[in-house]
Amino acid sequence: MRVDFMAEGKGGFTLAELLVSCGIMTILLAAAYTLWQTGLGLWQRESDVLAIQQEGRIVLEMVAREVRRARADSVEIMPDGGSDRRALQFLVDEGEDTQAKISYLQDGAQL
Repeated sequence: MRVDFMAEGKGGFTLAELLVSCGIMTILLAAAYTLWQTGLGLWQRESDVLAIQQEGRIVLEMVAREVRRARADSVEIMPDGGSDRRALQFLVDEGEDTQAKISYLQDGAQL
């Protein structure tokens, strides 16, 4: 005696079809996750680059502002004999009789 659980004329999924569809779905989800991870990594890297560029802009703006205030006869640029160290020194008028000596030292990539 055979028991038929499906109504006549209605078809269902076979186990093979179900396994194939689960496999395809797994591959698609893995690809989507990989794309998401890659996008997240690129976004983080670009965010870090943007922060570094912004900090560099602020520092250059500050240096330019102070160099504009420098007395022309006080500017000294001193390379340090073949190394990566360089210095920029100058005097800035702070008041009528007051001067401030400003120095910037570059050591490789550090300012």
